[in-house]
Amino acid sequence: KISIYKGNQLYQSLRLPEDSSFRKEVSPVCPEDEGNTSCKSATGTLPGAMRYVYTKTVSLPASGNWRIVFDGQIDTVSGAGTQAGRSSSITNITNVGTQLMYLEAFLNNIDNHNSSPQYSAVSIPFFCINRAQQYNQGAVDPDKDSLVFSLIPALLGTGGTAQYVPPYSGAVPLAAQAGSFSFNANSGQLSFLPDILQRSLVVNRVEEYKNGVLVGSSMREMTFIVLDNCENNPPTGKVDTTSIVGGGVQDNIINVCANTPNLAFTIPATDLDTDNITVTLNNIPQGATATISANGTAAPSISFSWNTQSVPLGLYNMYVTYADDACPLFSSQTIAYSIRVVNPIGISHEVIQPTNCIFRQHVQVNITDGVLPRIVKIVHSNGTVVGTYTDTTGIITDSFKRGTYTVYAESIALN
Repeated sequence: KISIYKGNQLYQSLRLPEDSSFRKEVSPVCPEDEGNTSCKSATGTLPGAMRYVYTKTVSLPASGNWRIVFDGQIDTVSGAGTQAGRSSSITNITNVGTQLMYLEAFLNNIDNHNSSPQYSAVSIPFFCINRAQQYNQGAVDPDKDSLVFSLIPALLGTGGTAQYVPPYSGAVPLAAQAGSFSFNANSGQLSFLPDILQRSLVVNRVEEYKNGVLVGSSMREMTFIVLDNCENNPPTGKVDTTSIVGGGVQDNIINVCANTPNLAFTIPATDLDTDNITVTLNNIPQGATATISANGTAAPSISFSWNTQSVPLGLYNMYVTYADDACPLFSSQTIAYSIRVVNPIGISHEVIQPTNCIFRQHVQVNITDGVLPRIVKIVHSNGTVVGTYTDTTGIITDSFKRGTYTVYAESIALN
């Protein structure tokens, strides 16, 4: 059952039938163990996950404040009602047994239609303890809107948010080794190294912006299950820094100046257990090419190239899913690689207070574009370095004796 609100006013309620053509078991098990999951039988010894899709079409007039709500109410085929409650085994929130799942989407269709981003990564929330993990839902927006990702508290149908067991919160919902938890709001990349057994509620939200205006949002709620009966290390891939042509790299962010004719790099896939790896690509930027060599072997590699001439400035996320062939549970993780197209650094200056030939001249140096932080160096004409700065604001002020100076600026990942 879905409720549609215009602001706080109920507009329509509707019941979505299941589209059985989408029903599929997505348990992370190798083919020879598919019959041993909890989805196949009550005696299954391996964890199971089944995907169901419910769909219906409804027409909505223009409004800037549509809310589409699922509050946990389900109608069965027989007509009887049931509810989607949060599992009582969840470990990071309190009063779980009394809670229903509550999800909310937002739509602003005043100026145009809008499509929610599609999650290209199937949700498989099983992880091995003491193994570094990456999770990304691989949100691909058909309208090319700007996406902002966040981890948020679980919502309650009675209003407000779930109460988390300290020290957990909606923004930091997982138990992880100190210093290993991170979340990137630009790509949706979640990284962590689980250090205790847990069943943690994790809620992702994706907001869509068109020309700076919020036009939609959607949510995904999951229970991350950390197991101790698996030893498999997930496969991964890291940009080969020696392969980069035309840009620079910071972790999984590749920075490139606008109108660079040839950006190129490779991403070799690796697995600590030397399992065979299958690589899948999603959301390759328009005009770019990405090819996979030796896919399905122990050492596949991705070759990426892009002519960024006439490409608008911005951040472009490409998603790569790595899956190994371990048994009985295989490991799969999706990692975002962001290509950030920026203008080259610009430098200007202005005099704040002249010397009048007596005092030092107070000068403001203005730095624009490139990538933060920027390293700035000011050199006297005699070769003496008179100042070195780490710029994070675009403004540097200092006082100088009479003379001629040259200002150099570089972004660490564009040098």
